Amino acid sequence: MNIFKGAPIVFAGVLLLLLSFVFLVFYDFPKKIDLDYPAYEYNSNQPEYGEETRIKLQGVLKRPIFSDEVFSGKIIIDKYQETAEYELIDVGFHSENGMGSLSYTNTSNGELELNLFGVIWKSDDFDMVNIMLNNPNSQSSEEIHLRISAPANNYNEAERIEGNLID
Repeated sequence: MNIFKGAPIVFAGVLLLLLSFVFLVFYDFPKKIDLDYPAYEYNSNQPEYGEETRIKLQGVLKRPIFSDEVFSGKIIIDKYQETAEYELIDVGFHSENGMGSLSYTNTSNGELELNLFGVIWKSDDFDMVNIMLNNPNSQSSEEIHLRISAPANNYNEAERIEGNLID
């Protein structure tokens, strides 16, 4: 009786399992994102302040199994020109809370400009988005809590999205 007769089958099975594991570890399961949402910008301290805008998301969401999701592409907010003109730094979303840093870069006159625009939360494949903007009025002692939620057309919809994503 030859114990090595089944060895090629065992070897092939082990090799197949190993290759499957390597595939799952390194493949990032990309998904193309091309969305255009109505959005609502508001001050969470002053619900009476708010205005409609739009958010466009274009790029690729990489969704690896064993690490955080990463979005590469463009996140353009109509009201903020720099989001269209500057280059978005890839956004890594923490798996525990769906939060990432929204930052843009630009090179003009040989100098690198970095805009730490804010923090972004998302659900699933950007079904809902909430952005907390960095305080644009930082010279003032008054703290402004600007948020942008999408898809939303009014304060109530925007607050509901923020509550779903952040709380």
